[in-house]
Amino acid sequence: MILYRIQPNNHRLLAFSFKATMLLELFGTVTETAVVMWLFASLWSRWSLSLKVVTPILHILFSAAQLWGAYVFYKLWKQQEKKLSIGDSDSEESV
Repeated sequence: MILYRIQPNNHRLLAFSFKATMLLELFGTVTETAVVMWLFASLWSRWSLSLKVVTPILHILFSAAQLWGAYVFYKLWKQQEKKLSIGDSDSEESV
């Protein structure tokens, strides 16, 4: 988001940054979910009932927030790609 403020007209850099951030966020969410579910299954017998109930609920809420963030970065990426294509077509017309 710092790049978004520092270089608002560098649409190529912003599109790349938003795309990379979205993909990393999706990858991280999937990896985190796999690890949490593995821990959840392997430690099931040691946990109290309250942990068995609260852990999945909190994980679902946290994952939903991460997926929402990935969606926001997806929209920002597409917005920058649109600005990039408009800018490219303008520069081609002026040549």
